[in-house]
Amino acid sequence: MMAIVSLFVLLLTCGSWAATCRDRFLHPFASSSIWNVAIGSDAEFVPANIYIPRRDQYKCDPPLTGKLDSRHECIPGKQVESTEFEAMCVNQGCCYDPRDGACVHTAGQPPQSFHNDQDFILRTTNQDPWAEWYDQGSWSPVDHCKVTGRQVPSIRLPYNWTTAIANQSAGQENNNGLSILLPDNRTLVQTQPAYRCQPGGPLMSTYNGGCPQPFPWQQDILGPGTWGAHGGSGLSAMGGAIRQGELSPDSPPIAHTLKLELFAHEYYFGDPNSTCYPKPSCTYAWPAVGSDAYTFSGGNRYNGSNPYLKPGALLAIPSNLQSQVNTTTVPGAKIKQALVNYGAYLVDDTACDTAAVCMQAEVTQELMDDYGINIAINNQAQPGQPFYNDLVTIFQHLHIVSNNAISRPGGGGQPLQPPAPPICGV
Repeated sequence: MMAIVSLFVLLLTCGSWAATCRDRFLHPFASSSIWNVAIGSDAEFVPANIYIPRRDQYKCDPPLTGKLDSRHECIPGKQVESTEFEAMCVNQGCCYDPRDGACVHTAGQPPQSFHNDQDFILRTTNQDPWAEWYDQGSWSPVDHCKVTGRQVPSIRLPYNWTTAIANQSAGQENNNGLSILLPDNRTLVQTQPAYRCQPGGPLMSTYNGGCPQPFPWQQDILGPGTWGAHGGSGLSAMGGAIRQGELSPDSPPIAHTLKLELFAHEYYFGDPNSTCYPKPSCTYAWPAVGSDAYTFSGGNRYNGSNPYLKPGALLAIPSNLQSQVNTTTVPGAKIKQALVNYGAYLVDDTACDTAAVCMQAEVTQELMDDYGINIAINNQAQPGQPFYNDLVTIFQHLHIVSNNAISRPGGGGQPLQPPAPPICGV
């Protein structure tokens, strides 16, 4: 149990005096970091209306039509036909968009699944061997284990580390944010999408830049840690990730902000005619530095109507509503409480009818071992499963902290939780 406890707090005791501090790798960044500041008493909340049926609010750009099968269910990706069911389909919010070839499910219905948009988090030493690094990155269905980019300066990596995890192949397509604490124990390097397909093999990921959002790719782990390798927002790949051990049965409550992702085409605000343009100022919120490159075009363009719901938005469960959120699983209860106390930032787009909670990659295997829960990208939590049901309930009660700002992170006022203890050795 000492291993789990050390994930969160180290206790240094001398006689009757006790000082509390935290490990910089396991609980990083300054106490004032957005990833460590709790929701404040002055937070102002706007309903996010996630997975709340809203037929009258769903924005279907005309001319969109739809089609139902004989069971009156949406047929994803089916070509529109003039049928007696078309009007009924549109009325229910099942809209076929000829520009992207997708049949959108009934607006506001729960997603097809939930998954872990995994973050790889590594701590390296001078004893780790140097690994070749190739500057490349793609979200297309390609061989992610094939070297196609230019060689850039090498980096130290644990020899046996690969991006294979929990029955997923090393080349399984995902966002694969990677954070590497260098041997100096201060410099944090972040990159995405990262692949390493065999022990001792090369690292294949973007080098010294973001995709599409640029960010300071080297951060001080003792600093704010705001930005990093989540390409749809420019926010940190390390901060906000649920860490190994934090969802274990006997672990203490999660003591930091989380990261979430929604289907941007349905939820993220993207009205190019909004009066707050010139664009793209309204497609993301502080602390994000931007939004996806396809915000206004293509099949995954942002299509939401809530101007507060976008990358960088801070979502939380208002404390006066927490009694309405009934969970039946231990991980669901822990995630719920973290969202009451600290909230979560929207950092990326799932690009399909799914939602994601960002966790350290190893947590996927832990959930399988501890609870029999599947949340891998290739084996996601499905409707009817208790953990899926918990996440639907949690997401339905999320609100946006509309006054979250650099001058008042978390909405300001008295934080619901005490500040994070100082980092050990600083």
